[in-house]
Amino acid sequence: MNYSGYNEKVKQLVKTRLSDTEMIGLELGSGGSVSLFSELIYIILNLFSEQAKIDKQLESKIRQYNFKFDENKNILLYLRQLDY
Repeated sequence: MNYSGYNEKVKQLVKTRLSDTEMIGLELGSGGSVSLFSELIYIILNLFSEQAKIDKQLESKIRQYNFKFDENKNILLYLRQLDY
C-alpha cells in the first residue's frame, strides 16, 4: 500500500471514532465500563479478524491518537495521553 493508500485508510478509521463529547457522555452514562468492555471486544475481534497484519497494526496505532482537521482538510494526529 502506498502513502495515499495509508492516508485514505487513516481517514476511514478516524471517521469511525466517536467525538470526545460523545465519548464523555457515553462514559458518564455507563460509569466508565464502556471503555473497558469495548477494549475487550476489540481485542477479541482482532484475534479472529482476517485483516492483513499491517492493517491491524495501523488500526491499533490510530486508536492511541486523537485527531483534528486543519484548514486544508489534512488530519493532525496527536497522542491521547498528551490531552490530559
